[in-house]
Amino acid sequence: MEQIKRISEFLEPEEIKQLLEQPDKRSLKGKRDYAILRFLLETGLRKSELRSLRFSNIQNFNGTKVLIVKCLKKRKLKGKDGFRDKSLYREIPLNESLVVAVERYRAAHGLSHDDYLFHTISSGPFKSRPLTTKVIDVICRQYLQSAEITKRISPHSYRRSFATNILRNGGDLATVKDLLGHEHISST
Repeated sequence: MEQIKRISEFLEPEEIKQLLEQPDKRSLKGKRDYAILRFLLETGLRKSELRSLRFSNIQNFNGTKVLIVKCLKKRKLKGKDGFRDKSLYREIPLNESLVVAVERYRAAHGLSHDDYLFHTISSGPFKSRPLTTKVIDVICRQYLQSAEITKRISPHSYRRSFATNILRNGGDLATVKDLLGHEHISST
């Protein structure tokens, strides 16, 4: 029996706009969730990369804010003592309005520059903790439902939406490959 290949789902620009209108940006949770959705849609990060981000990953480069993300793959380098692994990083330019949204969340939550970027909202005796990938799944699903988007969208679909948006706006496949952190263009 022949397998049917599923077409990757992604969000259209109107759906993205509808999705970003859902969080209540007056509350701390809404500010956090809005920043999470924007990060996923505008940087193409994986959930695991998003949850491990710190404010120090956002750096100034020639007057532009850039997100520095450690790649999952490492490069083997030959040195005089044999081979060693070298961590690779990718730089993703950030939209100024995304940086403002993150700063609003950071100020409202009272987080320092060395803290993880996204935390649980603490209440009562419970301490705020960095988000897990499961919590990011729940946040994404919650806002998709409230935006009444019925496509089969996962947080990984946000990466596809990011890549599709770049290609639709005249970007090339090599740029998308670098921004997504893929090793080979065939992965992209």
